[in-house]
Amino acid sequence: DKSAHQNHAILHGGAHTAPSDAPVGFIPPSTPVGFRAIGLDNQVLLKWQFNPEADIDHYNIYAAGSPLTIPIDGDPLITVPKTINFYSDATVVNGDKRYYRLIAVNDKGQMSQSSPEVVGKAAPVYDDYLTGVYYYPWYSNTWGHNWPGQYLRDYLQPRQSPVLGHYDCRDQAVIQQHLDWCKEYGIDLWVCSWWGKNSNENVTIRDYIKSDLGEDDVKFAIFYESFILGNAPWVIDATKEAKLLADYQYLAQTYFSHPNYFKINGAPVVYIYVSGQYQGNYINAFAGIRQSLKNMGYDLYLVGDEMNAGAPSDHMNFLDAVTAYNMLPNNLSYAVDSDFFASLSAIYDTWETAAHARGKKFVPLSVPGFNNRKSGQTSPNNSLLVPRRATPGASQTSMFEEYIGCSRPFVEPDLKWIMITSWNEWHEDTQIEPLNPAAATNTDISPGGNLYTNGTYYEGYGTKCLEVVKKTLARGVSAVAVIDEKPMQFELLQNYPNPFNATTHIAFHLSEKSRIAVEIYDLAGRKIVTVASGYYSAGTHTVTWRATSSASGVYVCRLSSEEGHSVSKKVVLIK
Repeated sequence: DKSAHQNHAILHGGAHTAPSDAPVGFIPPSTPVGFRAIGLDNQVLLKWQFNPEADIDHYNIYAAGSPLTIPIDGDPLITVPKTINFYSDATVVNGDKRYYRLIAVNDKGQMSQSSPEVVGKAAPVYDDYLTGVYYYPWYSNTWGHNWPGQYLRDYLQPRQSPVLGHYDCRDQAVIQQHLDWCKEYGIDLWVCSWWGKNSNENVTIRDYIKSDLGEDDVKFAIFYESFILGNAPWVIDATKEAKLLADYQYLAQTYFSHPNYFKINGAPVVYIYVSGQYQGNYINAFAGIRQSLKNMGYDLYLVGDEMNAGAPSDHMNFLDAVTAYNMLPNNLSYAVDSDFFASLSAIYDTWETAAHARGKKFVPLSVPGFNNRKSGQTSPNNSLLVPRRATPGASQTSMFEEYIGCSRPFVEPDLKWIMITSWNEWHEDTQIEPLNPAAATNTDISPGGNLYTNGTYYEGYGTKCLEVVKKTLARGVSAVAVIDEKPMQFELLQNYPNPFNATTHIAFHLSEKSRIAVEIYDLAGRKIVTVASGYYSAGTHTVTWRATSSASGVYVCRLSSEEGHSVSKKVVLIK
């Protein structure tokens, strides 16, 4: 006891002392951070942040088919050298979930505390995802939401503005450009914010967007903004029940017959914002709405924003599917320098399981970042910030790519449906709509120069967010496209001379320091000799094979890395 009382500390609550060989002041290895799981076809890719601590020797990965309560019992699934920060678990098959924990171990065998548990799910990578975005038809300089001073990018130094400028959502050229971008980059659905029959948003959707849609354009659906009913929570009484019924009847009469209105098995889809806050007589109210619309010829399909209103419960039973408009497990920190994605996978696992147990579908989403610290709606001290960079120095789309990678395995196989928050919610800086290219800045016009950015960098990203969608979710996507990994690139050059007599030189190029081996095999696959092995720095290296004891013939030279990559070339020995 090193307290000021010198061995007179009092033990409480059943606490007791235990013998330990650890030296006084022992500090265990740091707990790994950024542990996350990306589900791919018949495998789960695990990733974490590099830890520069010199005393870490390796990492232990523990895995089980159900949640791990004591992660260090038994043998680990795999031990990974400290120089590696990813591992692909190919022992799972599509549809399987696996629960993982990561522990750092030093050269004395002493372990860190465990990382949070992450949930990995192997899933096929589809080439025809149904990709939706939340679309906001409320911008104008003469009505609705005015532009200047209402969004973060307008406060940056220098300012960053949309490619289309401070546009009017009713401008036909704007609508057409939005549609063209969506078709080019693989976005299939607009879920349009709707604020009631007499709202500006309704006029924009009804008289402009709906009339501009052609048969080959994106689908659209209504996003019912529940604040139409007043302040949350919404206790559904007779007055609110009548309001809901009138609104849904209006939607049916105005939108559901349009050929581009989004339907699932013929049922028109309506999203409900913060449905988890509905209380009172909501069950009977929506039963009545369904019956009324059925009498009009429509079987309603309701998708509810349930996941920010507490733990899963039977509250979701009035819905057909559950989702979240925004899922931000923590904020004011970089996602992969924290437990953001570990928390996300646990939340998704919990809600998917609960939804399926009740016969409901689960619709995952992805978010490129969030910042409403200067939106005209909140103050910096009452706001959220999730950087668009997954870690300092990463690309401006790295958060988005990581989010898609962790969300995509939870896509329902029969729907292949994933949402993105958002197309153009500029107030919260979740938009993926193209922004004029500009250098990254962390300076804004607030007192002190970074109150709104909180020191994080924002780049004029151009169409880079849309390119991420095309790479990871659009038609023709490949399994590896979701991996925001930059694996070690290496090249084996042809040996010289070739053919050779007795001695030849073998050159190879590494993009980063790595442990490699250069080995020679005969055509039967038997290893003849290891020419070189060990750590090599980034750059081009040359090693020499002196084949004085080998017979003439064709051999295979193979360059392999500790990460499991390899490349080969044939060499010819003539004596």
